[in-house]
Amino acid sequence: MIQSSRDLRFLLVTGPVSLQSFRILRTQQTRWGEFRLSFYALAVSHAVSLECGDQQLTEFLSCVPIQTEARILKEATASRLPWEITSRISPISYSCRLTLAAASEGDALRCDFDGTHQITACYPVIPGLPTPVTRIGWRIEPSQAFVETIHSYPEESRVVRSESVFRFSPDQA
Repeated sequence: MIQSSRDLRFLLVTGPVSLQSFRILRTQQTRWGEFRLSFYALAVSHAVSLECGDQQLTEFLSCVPIQTEARILKEATASRLPWEITSRISPISYSCRLTLAAASEGDALRCDFDGTHQITACYPVIPGLPTPVTRIGWRIEPSQAFVETIHSYPEESRVVRSESVFRFSPDQA
């Protein structure tokens, strides 16, 4: 089944989230201070989860509806781009910007990420059509984690880019 960039939905949720109902193509985890950051290339797009103890904040970008019991903080459609969402979940400030690019710009990440801080997932291709790709890259600094994703839709000649920033303010805890 060919996914469409027009079906993309963004969700930012807080609370426990199970990814068992998703087909996870690639995953990687890292530490950011006391937080665990998990990156998932899903068969329907991506998820980024920030966890500390029993607290969890998850960003989804998905081509299919997401069913979750977690509390939805922000929700948006990618049918009209660009847009930016911000939220504060103490002690984390979060922002995400989604933009649209022509496929002629390519499906490479803009930022130069260390090779161990990247995931690439190629989706099953239909004979005669180019291969859709999701790329996730991240950079961890003491006070912030930056995540960039690329989702290519070659049959539409479109590329959707997300740029998310998680900022930690220990004095705001």
